Amino acid sequence: MPNFMAVLFSALRAGAAPGAAIHVPAAVTSVTSGGYWSSQGRNGSYRAIVVNAGFEHVTSRVFVEWIADPRTSREESTVVASVEPVLPFGQGIASLEARIKPIGSGTASLSISGVVSSAPEQHVSAVFILKAPGQVTIAGG
Repeated sequence: MPNFMAVLFSALRAGAAPGAAIHVPAAVTSVTSGGYWSSQGRNGSYRAIVVNAGFEHVTSRVFVEWIADPRTSREESTVVASVEPVLPFGQGIASLEARIKPIGSGTASLSISGVVSSAPEQHVSAVFILKAPGQVTIAGG
């Protein structure tokens, strides 16, 4: 599978002129952001990206990113960490959606839910806790 995240980052960082079309890979089906983190003198927000593959039995991958706020007016926001959480029900078996909800200072929850692609009557879900860049733990685990 091509590295969709690298393609997405390249497209968004290309610095296209205002009003110019930016190519976001069609496999990216949703992007959501929220919450706020602070660590080692940096701060920013969380972002979750859902990437789909397939057409008859669609499966998803979910990536969570830590986006650092710019330190000066000349800087841009930057991705300081990116993680694909290990799903307790298995990777690449379900069509998923993701939501981020702030739950405290420097902490957010990432809720992932969906249906198993080969058995649409089977629902799956997991909740992860997001903290400092790169830190993802399963809730209750």
